[in-house]
Amino acid sequence: MNWSLKSDEVLNQIVADQKFDEKTLLKKADVYKALADPTRLKVLKLLEIEPMCLCELVSALNVPNSTMTHHIRLLERGDLIYSEKVGRNTVFSLQKAVKHV
Repeated sequence: MNWSLKSDEVLNQIVADQKFDEKTLLKKADVYKALADPTRLKVLKLLEIEPMCLCELVSALNVPNSTMTHHIRLLERGDLIYSEKVGRNTVFSLQKAVKHV
């Protein structure tokens, strides 16, 4: 391995060269946060089969409504799912780019 300890000046230049886009990094962090929970992964697997409303997800995974609402909010913030109003229900579906999580 060819490695040597870098000075603060060199490290600052490396970071400057990366041109970090904070908005993009925050968006990526939202995706990783959404994927960092087994219940949210289960929700994604269920939605991979077919769209479902909140009450179906609550029933299928046997979690409280408020907990599922929290999970849904994080999945939407990470752009992994989207919602659509169907009559009196809100139905959740996977984003087109999200397959086989």
